Amino acid sequence: MKRALFCTLCLVCALPAYSETTYAPAANVEYVSQRLSQLFKNKFGFSIGITDNANTSSIANMQYLLGTIDRINSATGNVTNYVNTPQSTNQAINTKSIDDAFNTLVAPYKFYLTVNGTNSYTFEINASGTFIVNCGTNGNFNDSGTPGAELLTMTPTAKTTITCTWPDSGEHIIALGGQATGYDSTLYTDGSGTTTPQYSTIRFPKGNNLVKISGGLGKIFSTLSNGKQPMFYKTFADQTGLTTIPEDLFSTIDENDNVVAGINGAPGESMFSHTFTGSTGLTGKIPANLFAGVRGAPAERMFFATFYGTSNINTIGETDTEGLFTRIDGNMAREMYRDIFQKSGLTKLPSKLFGYTDFGNTDNHHSAFLRAFTDNYNLSGTPATAQTSADGEHIELWEIPAYRAQTTSHQQYKNYANQPNMLWIYHNTNIDNSSGMHGTWKN
Repeated sequence: MKRALFCTLCLVCALPAYSETTYAPAANVEYVSQRLSQLFKNKFGFSIGITDNANTSSIANMQYLLGTIDRINSATGNVTNYVNTPQSTNQAINTKSIDDAFNTLVAPYKFYLTVNGTNSYTFEINASGTFIVNCGTNGNFNDSGTPGAELLTMTPTAKTTITCTWPDSGEHIIALGGQATGYDSTLYTDGSGTTTPQYSTIRFPKGNNLVKISGGLGKIFSTLSNGKQPMFYKTFADQTGLTTIPEDLFSTIDENDNVVAGINGAPGESMFSHTFTGSTGLTGKIPANLFAGVRGAPAERMFFATFYGTSNINTIGETDTEGLFTRIDGNMAREMYRDIFQKSGLTKLPSKLFGYTDFGNTDNHHSAFLRAFTDNYNLSGTPATAQTSADGEHIELWEIPAYRAQTTSHQQYKNYANQPNMLWIYHNTNIDNSSGMHGTWKN
């Protein structure tokens, strides 16, 4: 990511270079604004106001060009600050400089959906903010009859239904952009005491029409400045046509493990509950850095059944030492990983999957990893491990953490801490990395 940003700024720096016999310098800032307005209209299909209070007779320069591009991006919910980079100078610009800067630095779309086999696709957004939805070639937004993109300003955080329609049922790409400014994280508790989010920040309909996703959904629905997190409850649940998950879906990190875009900080309660539940089309690996931006203390049900029933995922991460949750650090929370990989099809686990966890709170032992790996019939090898913040040692999840004792019977585990619903973590798997493991934990 750092390298990409460096290259972008280098390109900006090079923009003024031109042959004066081919491109004359831009005379004033009014010309810059008019040119950029027309370029935007031509590319995105709608107009936005991008002028400021500058004297229109002022000489156009790189500083004004970059500042105007910042205003364009701000109007579409994409905050940039190019005007405060070293390339923001009084150097004169020309038409080619303007066009190159527009094509390089104005990019309102951050996430893409590819749908197939339908001439209509509807999804929901439950967030406040400014968003762009582009239904693609020949696509109409909410049956408006106007092809192209729509700029939405949504407030408060009430559910909005988005519909794209096309004249045929072929393959279509929907582009999303913008930036959320508020989320509804209301939780609902049913009669059994199970708590789930009342709303999903964004949710796509179940079925086989969604065949590909790319880009960063977390760049649009990112962590707010007050730390509030979006809710990806059932966002991609029951997707039978979706086959892969992009690594930067929720967060983008650089080579130094710094979060540069998307989700960051401590998770919210039920934040990724059931996100991919039942998405049987997913195959292969879960990207190692999928949740890289999620760091800090656990929250209740933060990854409850996230990959439950996906059935065709087999491994996690790119190497044996990488894991999804190594950056989670804090006290164990109730049901934080409950059912997370149950019936997911896993055949192999990374040697370090979970981060530092304080197992001192026995009230949460019974449910934190409840059925986390159950019914993965081909899962074998080394059990998943967590690290304890007290001593830094790895512990295997089928141990009783409080006593560092291996469980030798199913009944002993069920009765641990007087919790009757303490069920098997590895039931119906081939995990057998210790002679002390009771036979019923295997097959």
